[in-house]
Amino acid sequence: MTDMVVSVASGKINDIVVCDLNKEEDNYGEADLPMGILPNSGELVFLQMDGDLSQEEFKQAWDYNMEAAQVVHEMMVDALKGGESQ
Repeated sequence: MTDMVVSVASGKINDIVVCDLNKEEDNYGEADLPMGILPNSGELVFLQMDGDLSQEEFKQAWDYNMEAAQVVHEMMVDALKGGESQ
């Protein structure tokens, strides 16, 4: 296995871009940007945008997702190794 897909989402709520939307924020917020990322290569395997984001907001949501994907990926690898760092 060379990589694992990590799924993350950011979005806009009350004109503020946030990472890791909950159900209500996703359903009633102004926009969301879910992404599927291969963290080792940085490849994008899924991208969807619902709602409207400016170019700056899109970039901020993109950056949040890429950073969060790295953190989640580390946790996934650790869990597969039996939680050695816990």
